[in-house]
Parts: sequence; C-alpha cells; structure tokens
Amino acid sequence: MIVRVTMRLAPAVMAASTILSLLIAAGHAQVVAPLSELKVTVVDQSGAAIDDCEVVFKSDSKTIVSHTGKDGSSTSVRLPSGRYAVTASKLGFLRNALLDFQVVAPEPDELKIVLEVDPTYSSTPMCGPCPKKFNTAR
Repeated sequence: MIVRVTMRLAPAVMAASTILSLLIAAGHAQVVAPLSELKVTVVDQSGAAIDDCEVVFKSDSKTIVSHTGKDGSSTSVRLPSGRYAVTASKLGFLRNALLDFQVVAPEPDELKIVLEVDPTYSSTPMCGPCPKKFNTAR
C-alpha cells in the first residue's frame, strides 16, 4: 500500500521560499555573524580620558578604525568574534598595542587602554620663527 501525503503551502510562503532559494543560488544571501559591542576608553597615566585618539582593530580579514570623542568620551565598536591586534595612538603619546585581544560575540565587552606621554614630544617649535628668506607671508 502506498500512501501519499500532500502538503499545501500558502501562496505567500511559496513565494518567499522561491525568492530565498533564488537568492541563495545567485550568491546574494549572506549570513550575518553576531557582533560584540565593545566600549573602548583611552586614558593617560593619571586616568584622564584622551580626546580624539585613534584606535585601530586589525584581524586577518579586516581593519576597523575608530576615534575617541572630542571630549575624551569612549568609542563603541561592533566587532565579530575573533582575535584582533589593537593599537591606540595620538600625537604627544607613545603608541600602545595589544597584539592578541579576543572578542567573543555577541557578548558586550569593555577595553581600557593607557597611553604614556611621549617624553620626546614638544608642542613648541624647535627653531623659533623662520628666517625672512623662508617667510612667505607678505
């Protein structure tokens, strides 16, 4: 005895199923990996927040660049799971690098980076005013 089971799908479900099948076949459907929300704060040795500091996250497949706020506020970055080399830098400070920072998505995380003041940096001109022959102001 042979038993046949016939299922009828609603027309909208059939259309959605067909469209999804076509997208997958054409390579247009993508699976989105979960992301972790990472709050990054950059401070100096005294604990004061550093404004407009560049923070770079680099993995084998991508590089993501972010900056702390003009008021020193932290920056938030959304990253997929993986291992990242993280560098923070700003003029007047020594660069700090974390070579193996682990992100586990979708867990939120925080990262605090401490930068040391660069003892060789000077914000004042080294030679004073330029000589007249190099001065282009009229």
